[in-house]
Amino acid sequence: MGKGAAAERFFSDKETFHDIAQVASEFPGAQHYVGGNAALIGQKFAANSDLKVLLCGPVGPKLHELLDDNVFVPPESLQEVDEFHLILEYQAGEEWGQLKAPHANRFIFSHDLSNGAMNMLEVFVSSLEEFQPDLVVLSGLHMMEGQSKELQRK
Repeated sequence: MGKGAAAERFFSDKETFHDIAQVASEFPGAQHYVGGNAALIGQKFAANSDLKVLLCGPVGPKLHELLDDNVFVPPESLQEVDEFHLILEYQAGEEWGQLKAPHANRFIFSHDLSNGAMNMLEVFVSSLEEFQPDLVVLSGLHMMEGQSKELQRK
């Protein structure tokens, strides 16, 4: 924040992250949006009524509700619980302790295990033959930050 740099980091303590997410979700003025790079990109493509989008990522009930009708989610991608990414936005000149933001930006943090473990890779591969995409976009590989070096190499 002090340098005005955007950042995204993995939050390793699951219970604390969920406590923070719960409080943030109930905060007056809290807003829920389609999130995760894959879902955001898919949502943008789906705004074109001629395009159909296959989203093979972890999709919980809130995200599923927010997605455009042109976004198809395989049943194997549906989860009982959403995996939130919390976005803290700040304006130029805002202060937090000793830090002062030189310009507006954001800090994103999550406890997103599904994307980091690439749990939906098999669903994606098995869906390709039926869906027959003209374009494939892969995203979220930076979420592997929370995984062991061995899994990252694999």
